[in-house]
Amino acid sequence: MTIAPKTRNSLILRLRNRDDVQSWREFVTIYQPVIYRVAKARGLQDADAHELVQRVLVAVARAVDRFQPDKNRAKFRTWLYRITHNEFCKEITSSQRHRGTGDSGVRAILESIPDASDSDDGFSTEYRRSVFRWAADQVRPNVKPSTWIAFWRTSVEGESTDSVAKDLGLTNGAVYIARSRVMARLQRAVAKFEEQS
Repeated sequence: MTIAPKTRNSLILRLRNRDDVQSWREFVTIYQPVIYRVAKARGLQDADAHELVQRVLVAVARAVDRFQPDKNRAKFRTWLYRITHNEFCKEITSSQRHRGTGDSGVRAILESIPDASDSDDGFSTEYRRSVFRWAADQVRPNVKPSTWIAFWRTSVEGESTDSVAKDLGLTNGAVYIARSRVMARLQRAVAKFEEQS
């Protein structure tokens, strides 16, 4: 299941207005979990990962005025990944637990981090997951529980249609239809997310 939306330029432009609470809320809803999971994947403890998220959000607020959407330049997610990467490097080098220890482990950690221009270190994947979760939160309350369960178990958990149909007391065709309908709603939710101004 691939739902890979682009960050809407309209949202990015609205972020320049620091008083636009709805736009910032939407941005944080999508990107906070992405940044957090990338930080945890890089080995930060929970509190440090949350601190990194806050540092990245502050850095975005300071720099978003300078971001210019341009199809010939880096995408917004690439720009955001670079900010995250830079803040992570700052976190590692300035962390109290490494200060004054002479620990060569810090150097090893920094050397093991891919260059921001080489890789997005799972950032795009985490973004797609975050948008999927957001879309699922929009769609799930608007479908029958059995329809959602049929979709989730066959599409997300990878269970067989036969098994799910038997458990839910549905025909295989009904499971296919449920999955198709939910997928269509998810795709519309993502498209709406992208199109909102």
